[in-house]
Amino acid sequence: MRNSLFTIGQTYLMSALGINGATQNVQFNNGDYYLRSKITAGGILELIDSNTKKVDGLSSFDGRSLEDGVNLALEKVRFAYGTSATVGGATDPVAIKYSTAYADVPAALANADLVISQHGKQILSVPVQRFLLGAASNRPAGLEDAYELDAIRLIKEKTELSIAIRFPKGATLPDANHFIELHLIGSTTGRKS
Repeated sequence: MRNSLFTIGQTYLMSALGINGATQNVQFNNGDYYLRSKITAGGILELIDSNTKKVDGLSSFDGRSLEDGVNLALEKVRFAYGTSATVGGATDPVAIKYSTAYADVPAALANADLVISQHGKQILSVPVQRFLLGAASNRPAGLEDAYELDAIRLIKEKTELSIAIRFPKGATLPDANHFIELHLIGSTTGRKS
């Protein structure tokens, strides 16, 4: 049970955006922006682009920005890995089971960095290892295996967003089909209807 009318994320959004929650036409929601994608190693791998479409089970992003009226107070990040284990295996990111266990992730990916930038300015850079668990968990996905940020980051509506994995120089992934699942979790704004 909460001790206040607004969560920390909602309070952050009101402060950062100059919103008076009691008098302005705004509503708050639980936000979980996600994507599932096939990946390859090497250099910088952009996870979203202008061709990214909102597709149930695959991505809640539509292009490279949040829609009009939606701002995200990024509080947690969940990163998971999956593989089809063979080159000829599954190629559909929604047909893969994902894991946050360190032992399941190839070294090249575990040693990479997840970088989020907005309007050309980096707002988050975290080693992938930080998102991974040392042991398997029986708790629901997203509770124990989501990385809680030390400071909330604001992702603004209609502002160009970049989400990328930066691999170490010369890094390669073993022969197989490799996939990642990424969740950006926090409070969002939305216009009241």
